[in-house]
Amino acid sequence: MTTPPGWFDDGSGRQRWWDGAAWTDHFADQQQAPQAPQVQPQPRKSRTLWIVLAAVVGGVLLLGGAAVAVVLLLVGTQSGPGSTVLAFDRAWEQRSCELLESTVTEDYLTETFTDCQGFVDSVDEFLSRIPGEYRVEIVSSAVTGETATVVAEESYVEEGQDSTDFVTYSLVRDGGRWLIDAIEYPAAE
Repeated sequence: MTTPPGWFDDGSGRQRWWDGAAWTDHFADQQQAPQAPQVQPQPRKSRTLWIVLAAVVGGVLLLGGAAVAVVLLLVGTQSGPGSTVLAFDRAWEQRSCELLESTVTEDYLTETFTDCQGFVDSVDEFLSRIPGEYRVEIVSSAVTGETATVVAEESYVEEGQDSTDFVTYSLVRDGGRWLIDAIEYPAAE
């Protein structure tokens, strides 16, 4: 709360004019009754502008937050086939059967690895040949109805040589998720 303009003791025993924000250079004469100095009234600052501005900013933030939430919800429930391929790569990096099972069809799992232990054995064999960094970058992705094809550029070092393969992943949509159903590796040279 602010003190309204008026004559007040400024602490020195003299009456001094307070303009509502700061002391002025006007002092009351001791012999006559103090009068307010002629001060131009300052326009009152409008709170309406600030209220409207705050409402607009709040509305924009609320709408922006809602838009982000919708996008995150859609991405979380229907992530694209490229995301599935990258998750499949993370399953290899982490030797995670649980992650692998969330990225491939049951048929692909049993035909390729038999079971979780078969997957772990495959990872161990792979890492014995390619112990360094293995990078996967999605090059293209095409969706046709309930199927998708993803081409990934996979880079690694094998026997001291930099190597790059373009691997084709075939995916199917199952319950709103994309699952790898087949992988086509380039023919060995």
